[in-house]
Amino acid sequence: RLRVGLYTSRNLVTIRVLQSLGLENALNFLERFGFARDRLPHGLSLALGSASLTPLEIANAYAVLANGGFQVSPWYIQKVTQGSQNTVVEQANPLVACRDCAPGATQTVIDGEPRRIAPRVVEPDALYILRSILRDVIEHGTGRGALSLDRSDIVGKTGTTNDAKDVWFVGFSSNIVAGCYIGFDNPRSLGRRAYGAGMCGPVFQRFMSEAIKKYGGGPFEVPP
Repeated sequence: RLRVGLYTSRNLVTIRVLQSLGLENALNFLERFGFARDRLPHGLSLALGSASLTPLEIANAYAVLANGGFQVSPWYIQKVTQGSQNTVVEQANPLVACRDCAPGATQTVIDGEPRRIAPRVVEPDALYILRSILRDVIEHGTGRGALSLDRSDIVGKTGTTNDAKDVWFVGFSSNIVAGCYIGFDNPRSLGRRAYGAGMCGPVFQRFMSEAIKKYGGGPFEVPP
C-alpha cells in the first residue's frame, strides 16, 4: 500500500505513483507548494528527491501540509519603525492560512490587523490522509525516534540521499514546522552509517521539545 511504501521509504512505490500520475501533473501539483518548476527534475528521479532544494524551500512546502492546505510564503521582517514615535515605515502583509474562513473569503483579521488569506491548494480530505501517513512514519517507520516527544500530533519524514551526501528530517505539529539538513558545503559522503533518522532526527526532536512549549500543537482537524 502507498501508506506502507511511504513510511518505510520504499522508493519503487513512489516511482510507480509518479508514473501513474504523470510527470506533467506532478510538476503542476508541486508548484502549488511553492516549488519553482525549473528547479525540479523533469524525470522519474523526481520521485526520489533528486532535486537540489534548500531547507527553507522544503519547510515552506511542509507548511502547506501543516496549515490545512494553504499556499503561504516565508517572510522575515514584521515591521520597520522610525523615530521616537515609532512611526511605521514598512509592515509585512503576508498571506495567511485561515481554516475557519468561509470559502472564497479573501481577508481576515488577526490580532486586530487585516490579513490577506492564502489560496487553498490542497483539499482537506486528501491532506488529512497524507498527514495520517506521515504520522505512521513516526509510529512505525524511519522517524520512530520522535516518539520520545510523547506527542501524538507530531508528524514528519526522514530523508537520505545517494551515498549519504545529505540527510534530512522535516516535520510539524499543527502550529509549527521545523526542518533539519546536514551535509557538507562541497558535497561528499557523511559516512556509511549516516541516515536522516539517526543524524537529523535527534536535532528535530530537541528543537521541537522546546518549540512546542511556545507554539503549541493539538490534534489535526478531521474534515467532514
